[in-house]
Amino acid sequence: MTGGRLSSSTKPLTRLNIRSSEQMKVYQINYDLRKQRNYDELYEKIRSLGNWCHPLESCWLIVSEKTPSQIAEELFKVMDGNDGLLVTRLQNEAALVQP
Repeated sequence: MTGGRLSSSTKPLTRLNIRSSEQMKVYQINYDLRKQRNYDELYEKIRSLGNWCHPLESCWLIVSEKTPSQIAEELFKVMDGNDGLLVTRLQNEAALVQP
């Protein structure tokens, strides 16, 4: 994953190549907005973090130099206290299946 915006394909993918280095890491962000669902503000904040891909409804992939805690801190600024958030570093391979 290098340069520019990552984009998800219009056809089903069975394998994603994920390459990261110590400086630029690939993260998966999953969230559960429970009461007030302000997706626009959250999406804007996620996109501001760097290169991104939005493969599933509540799942994003981003490339960032930040740590998972730093990313979570940034995102939670636009979330409610009762919302759920998971930021995971990805390495090597991943699979994506969608209709």
